[in-house]
This record gives sequence, C-alpha cells and structure tokens, in this order.
Amino acid sequence: MKKTVFITLVTLLIMGLSAAEVLSLDSALKMAIANNNELKAAENNMKAAEKSMQSSYLALGPSASLSGSKVYLDPGSETPAGTIDETSSYGISASQPIFNGGKVLLSAQIAKNTYKLQKTSYQSKLLEITGAVEQKYYSVQGLKEQMKALEKKLEQSTTNLEIAKAKLEAGLFSNAEYLQMRSEKLSSELDLMNVQNAYLLGKLELSNYLGYTESYDVDEFDMSSYQIIMEIIKQSAAAAQKNLEDQLIEIGKEHNPTIAISRLSIDTATKSKTLAAGNFLPSINLSYSYDWSNSNLNKDFDGSGSLALVASMPIFPLADNALDYQSAHYQLKRSENNYASTEDGIILAIRSSYLNLITSARQVESASVSNELAWETWNQMRESFEQGLISSTDLLSTEVMVINSDYNYISARQGFLESISSLKNLLGMDDKEQLIKLIENMEE
Repeated sequence: MKKTVFITLVTLLIMGLSAAEVLSLDSALKMAIANNNELKAAENNMKAAEKSMQSSYLALGPSASLSGSKVYLDPGSETPAGTIDETSSYGISASQPIFNGGKVLLSAQIAKNTYKLQKTSYQSKLLEITGAVEQKYYSVQGLKEQMKALEKKLEQSTTNLEIAKAKLEAGLFSNAEYLQMRSEKLSSELDLMNVQNAYLLGKLELSNYLGYTESYDVDEFDMSSYQIIMEIIKQSAAAAQKNLEDQLIEIGKEHNPTIAISRLSIDTATKSKTLAAGNFLPSINLSYSYDWSNSNLNKDFDGSGSLALVASMPIFPLADNALDYQSAHYQLKRSENNYASTEDGIILAIRSSYLNLITSARQVESASVSNELAWETWNQMRESFEQGLISSTDLLSTEVMVINSDYNYISARQGFLESISSLKNLLGMDDKEQLIKLIENMEE
C-alpha cells in the first residue's frame, strides 16, 4: 500500500511538472529586469544624475532676471514739485561669469562624472541581477536532473525488490539479502523526496526573485550551443589559451563596471583637486542692468542702465583653502590606491574564472564518458544478478556507482554553465554570445 501511494505521488508530481508552463532562462532574465526594485532604483539614480549634470552645464551660460515693484508711501514724500505717494519701477539684469578659477566648469564636469558613475552602477546592478538569475536557474535545472536520476534509481530499486522477493520465496535468497534490497528501496524513496523538496524550494526562491506567481517548470540542460567551444577549449594549445586569457583581461580592464567606477573616482578626485586649487584664484564677472521708474507726479518712465566688470581676489583667510587642497590631494591618492587594488582583484577573478571554464569544459566530457561507462557496467551487472551470478551487494554497489556518476555529470554541466555566466559578468558583457565568439576565434 505504501509503495502504491508513494509511486502515485511521484507520478502526480511528474504530471504536474509536465503540465506547468516552461519558463525559459531568457524569459526569466527579462522578468527580473522588469520587476527588480533595486534595478529600478539604480535607473532612477542614473536619471536624477543626468538631470543634475544638465543643470550644472547650464550654469556656464549667462543668467538674466526681470524685476518690478510698486510702492505706496504714507505719508508721502514732499518735494518742490509736490507730494510723492506712489512710485513704480521695473528692470532687467543679466550676468555672465568670465573667470572664476574654473569652478563652474569643473563642477559641471564632476556632475558629468557622477552621471557616468550612476550609469555604470546601473550596468553593474544589471549584471549582478542577470548573474543571480542565471545561477538560481542553473541550480533549479541541476535539481531537476537529480530528480530524474533518482526517479530512475527508484524504478531500479523497485524492480530489484520484486526480484528479491521472488527469489526469497523460491529459497534462492536469504532474508538478510531481501531486507538489504528493501532498505535500498526505502533509501531511494527518501533521497527522491529530499531532492523533490529541494527542487520545489529552489523554484520558489527563483520565482520570489523574479516576482513570478504562476506555476512553472524549467528547461532541461541544453549544452548543444556550447559543444563547439568545449571542443575548441579541449583541443587548444597552451599558447592559444594564454592569448585568450590576455584578451579577456584587457576586455575586463576596459569594461568591468567595478574597475570603471574606480577609474571614474580617480577622474573625479583629480577634478576636485583642481577645483580646490581654484579657490586661490581671482574671479571676474560681467553684469548689466537697466531700470525704469516713475511716480504719481511723473507718469513717464525714466530709464538708466549700468555695466559692471567685477573682479575679486581671496586674501584672508587662506589656510582653509590650503587645507581643502591638501584634503583633495589625499583623496586623489586614496582613489588611485583603490583603483590599483580593484584592478588587481578583478584580474585575479578573471584568471580564476577562465581557468575554471577550461577545467569545467574538460569535466563535462570526462563525466559524460564515466556516466556512459557506469550505465554499461550496471546493465551487465543487472543481467548477472538476474541470472544469480552475483550477490545483491555487488548489484547495489554498482547502482551507487551509477547514481554518483549521474550526479557528477549533472554537476559538471551545471558548473560549466555557471562558469560561462561568471566570466561573462566579470568582463562586463551583456550577452554570452560575445564570450562564445571570442572562444571560437581562439585559434585564429
């Protein structure tokens, strides 16, 4: 009865999975990009920085304003011509900074760097999210493959138990051997239930990250698009692999978002240092104004204008300006140190990820051959077991070898996909096809 109930539950689960909509990796990525609040916040930060940059550059141009007033006097002002108790005036004024130590221009350039930094931060967040989705998706795919392997193992254990029962009844099997087979089947059921739970939890974690509420299943591992590059990696010479590694490092140094942010920080710190030096320089501004006025005694408006060239030079105190300059100097040094440290760390990560990619490509082939051998060995041992030529212990040992081989093959494929994803993100690439093209051209 328990056996029937368990197999029924497994069958229902499989039917449910087959009826669920298949969520592709591309669809999952699009969903994450559309729904992730952290990415939306980064996008809004980028847009705000862009508007601030535009405002800063507008400060380089002239400014103008209109003014007007109407004044009632009580008591009025006595003049030889009479009492003035009402006056009106209006005017226009404009100003243009001529020189101010480069402060306005440098401030605009710093605002531009801030915009670039927020744009790069958005790209970094986008890569972070796509990387997280890919890792979660591959993990669920791996669990799905494990579940299929354990379902097959449970079928084997069920068949083994039926054979053992028949042999026990025929007096060809001891009770200990029968109990060994029964214990193996129970273990297979428990292993399958544990992986099923892990699979469901993995799907739940992925759906929560995507903001997806519908029932779904994931695609099976599809390695067909990677067969060419895996073959190239396996057959490539050490010199070709080193040349590709050097290319990847140069690409990473140019496009990795973390390095790009550190590079922008140096440029911003350099401009801030120049800006601090500008506090010692004079400032020159040109201004022009024209005003019109009348009163209740003279309805006609009289106008007068003025043009002024104003220059100022900081004299005292200068110590605060000197300290600001020194502070900016040390901030620049700090940015340069951070950049060097960041670049070294990213280069090391690229090398590590690239070597992992090479190793995982070879592991896929090795695990595939080992898996094929394990199943061939199991088929032979199964036939020998049915003929009574080997013991139940020998058969079970072979089945352990088979399931371990299945797991290794699953892990190898999952590891290869994850290494592609990791290396792609370290290089700042939006699409893995760019990386695949580089590997395909390795020998050229």
